[in-house]
Amino acid sequence: MSFRYASDMKFYGSTFTNIGGSQYNFYYLHSKPQSIWDNYERIIPGKVLLKRRIAEAPIEQDEHESTKLQACRIFSVAEITDRGTRDFLHVGYRGEHAFEAFQRDFHKFGLIKDVNVMQLSGYNEPILPALIFHQAPVPAANVFQGSQYSPILYVYFCHQLSGKIGNRVVLSELWIDSSDGSLRPGPRVTMKIGTHWAVSLGKENDRSMTGQHSSLTINAIQDDQIVFNFLFEHLETRTFFKGICLATKAVDQWVSIPIEEALSVLSFDTRTIYKQSTLEAAAQLLGIKESQPYLYKVMGLPAAVQKSKLITEDGFVRRFTFQPQDINVLGDFSLRYTLISQETLVAITETWLSQAHMVFDQLSIQKDGGPEDYSLPGMFRLYLDRKTDDTVVHREAALNQPIYLFISPISDLRAYWTLDGQGEQELSEELRRTLGLPSFTFSARFMWISWDQRAYDAIKKLQIRKGFDPSTTEFADSLGYSHLKVVDDQDRFHDEVLVEQDSFEGNLTTLLGSEEEIVLYPRRRKAARSLQMTVLPL
Repeated sequence: MSFRYASDMKFYGSTFTNIGGSQYNFYYLHSKPQSIWDNYERIIPGKVLLKRRIAEAPIEQDEHESTKLQACRIFSVAEITDRGTRDFLHVGYRGEHAFEAFQRDFHKFGLIKDVNVMQLSGYNEPILPALIFHQAPVPAANVFQGSQYSPILYVYFCHQLSGKIGNRVVLSELWIDSSDGSLRPGPRVTMKIGTHWAVSLGKENDRSMTGQHSSLTINAIQDDQIVFNFLFEHLETRTFFKGICLATKAVDQWVSIPIEEALSVLSFDTRTIYKQSTLEAAAQLLGIKESQPYLYKVMGLPAAVQKSKLITEDGFVRRFTFQPQDINVLGDFSLRYTLISQETLVAITETWLSQAHMVFDQLSIQKDGGPEDYSLPGMFRLYLDRKTDDTVVHREAALNQPIYLFISPISDLRAYWTLDGQGEQELSEELRRTLGLPSFTFSARFMWISWDQRAYDAIKKLQIRKGFDPSTTEFADSLGYSHLKVVDDQDRFHDEVLVEQDSFEGNLTTLLGSEEEIVLYPRRRKAARSLQMTVLPL
């Protein structure tokens, strides 16, 4: 650097002193602090050629984030000027919160440099925010959907996770390297079946003799027979079987039920396999304790209100505490329960599938569509919808203390407001309206857990290849599973439990949650009565 008319110059680090006669000029050179953005190249849009779009995905709230963003990702295969004919993955962001979504993903993938994770190459911002990844992998979700949610392909994905990525990953976040077939997590795409987890089968169960984690090409994994042979070669029998057990039917079996039928649904025995269409009991697993419902998620309420929930010993939410400011944002919400514990689910699933063909033979079940009808009771959702006709536009009185919303037991279901935490003094209708507190209507949905016909076929093929007769318990015996009890004709129908409404005294403990064994005497029905269920679209 030159200084005009300078009689002397001294340099001290980044400080320059220019002496000219009696005048001293000081120059300070400031360097910008290093940031994560400096680790990646900013690629202007003019250098990016988008070749073809491969996916588009709205950014959902359930991506482990508390803030819902109105944005979507657009995935395209791209070339970049001056980088030859190599393909890259271009992820563009659109929508009201496109830049926020872009920043969130940039910090997520920009802080990771791992061979087992998709690697970031560069970015563009802020007008057309985009991330650019090395190579152009294929979304595993696209392949899975193209296979009609093959249970064998699902087991393969789970196997590929083992020892590489983690214990479980959302399947729609997995990408397949088109060069070697390896699996890596990346930005989430959309799956029609919603969130579907791939679960690691464990590295210790890999029988590969090479010491390397082998994988199939992207063309090979689209052939179920090739995938089955690969898994048969690489996995221990127990691991392969457990993987198929994890492959529950991908399309959710949610049905809507009249609220008055909810109690009947909750009386299903979680140790029993039912024929979904008629509610016939097919088989039971003895020797394990029946599960009771437990809450796994609340949707639609502020976080502080969710934390205030009071759950009674029967497993159901009885009370929420609201502060005055919470009422302003209160709308529709739902309570989501699972009816079967994880321990019981694993036990009944593995025991059932290890002997299902034996049961089908005894019950003379035909292959065409028959096996898929056999299901476990799974989950229950209770929806509280705010009534639109009683919203108070102008409150006549201000609420200046906590208030409680009580939800009574299913046997006499209603929601009411009270100022006391015990719920003994319900607010009058007049006071509720004066305070601007909403009222609610109820609806419910129920989900079955079942398995694809191809899962049953794969287990039968595995049994035969291992030298077992599927119509016997030989395979189950070899893996140490208990024998199922096949339900005979006179005990086959789901019983309608007779309980006087007054005897419940406000809870279901006597039916589902008591520590003591209580025997309820059912009324036998002459024929199976199907619940009034309506299948809902996904």
